[in-house]
Amino acid sequence: MRKPSLLFKSCLAFGLATGAVTPALAVYNQTVIIDTGTQEEIPGGSLTFELPDGSIAPVEEDDDGSLAIVFPGDRSVPGTLIVALPGQPPRRISVPQVPPGSDLVIDLPRNIARAVPRDPSSTPRDTDKPHVTLRLLGGYGDSHVPDVGAGTLIFGNGEDFAAETDDRVSGPVGGGSASFPLFRGLGHLGFIYSKGDDRAGNSTPAGGNIDTGIVFTDFAPSGSTGLFLGNAGLDTSIARDVESFSIGGGYRHPLDREGVFGAGVSVFYSATQTDVSASVSSSTFGNDITADYTQSLDDNRFTIFLSLDYDGSQAVEEGFFVTAGGGVGLDFYDTELESRQDVVCNLCGAPDNAFTILVDDSRDGTSFTARGFAGIGFKLGGNLAISLNGFVEHRDKVAQIVNPRTGDDLFVRNQPTAIGFDSGTTYGGFVLVTIRLE
Repeated sequence: MRKPSLLFKSCLAFGLATGAVTPALAVYNQTVIIDTGTQEEIPGGSLTFELPDGSIAPVEEDDDGSLAIVFPGDRSVPGTLIVALPGQPPRRISVPQVPPGSDLVIDLPRNIARAVPRDPSSTPRDTDKPHVTLRLLGGYGDSHVPDVGAGTLIFGNGEDFAAETDDRVSGPVGGGSASFPLFRGLGHLGFIYSKGDDRAGNSTPAGGNIDTGIVFTDFAPSGSTGLFLGNAGLDTSIARDVESFSIGGGYRHPLDREGVFGAGVSVFYSATQTDVSASVSSSTFGNDITADYTQSLDDNRFTIFLSLDYDGSQAVEEGFFVTAGGGVGLDFYDTELESRQDVVCNLCGAPDNAFTILVDDSRDGTSFTARGFAGIGFKLGGNLAISLNGFVEHRDKVAQIVNPRTGDDLFVRNQPTAIGFDSGTTYGGFVLVTIRLE
């Protein structure tokens, strides 16, 4: 395209002053570029824009000399641009509707108008204005937390845990963030906190056709792998508490002039602590045979995350909007386990009559995570918005506490209590309040 030039810098003011255009309530400015077909500006002239209903929309000049049609709605509409040049009859040029993020280019030599997508790096955006945006969120999440088991039931075809937690933990989620102009986009810092718990239990009565037992978390001092109690019955209870905290920051670069579409990179540190307490006993033997578990799993991760998103709130001053996005990340994890099992067997001989088994384990490595979110919100005008959002996250390695399920786990497979990994998905929803501080 030939180099465009701006004209009417003097006569435009004259046209406005003499009533060549009629002022209207302006909420949307459409940039106009005049392509004269030469490298020079044309002095003199005036512009008016005729709306479909016959009314006139103002054409105004900014301080930098650029021209804009001021539409009375929240977007441009098709119409007719009337161009008056010195010594020439007025030209009437049909103008199409111009989508957001595009300029209206008037080709004077051919008397045509067309919409041309704007180069995002060539014009200032709203994100260039000094401001800080605060976001506060509160909601509920359902997290994938691999199950934990204790106690043993012995059937004719094998053995299994007497009690085992579910592989999900639910609880409240809260957090906040702050964003601010950085380079040509936005920088952001934030944190998220969540907490949840669950319980599991089983009571197998004595005298039935199910035998019971207690498998140790590692070999006993005598080398034994557990206690066989026959059909004496078994009472097992497990309590699990999960607490997670994440903090980090990143950068979002707009992919269009309004900043509706964006690409981002972020880094954050997250720490998840899982505390498990369990007890196993038999009503037949009372306090003479018991086993108590105290276990703690600390999962620490440093994540690099790449994302794409759509933020419809950037395109509206007031009213409804939608948001959506997602991305993938690489986790660098460092996981540690501390396990304690206190066993009492007053009916056993020394050294197995009372002993404590301590197991420490640690793992580190990398894993992958993927996240997505979507929401609908309402911009209240000014600097306040509220939205309802849903999210989903999948990790290919979620740390877990793996206790021996049967005596063979120790005696045959030599697998005491240890850290394990499982893949799973977390999801939830939250309300987000956005406050912009100018």
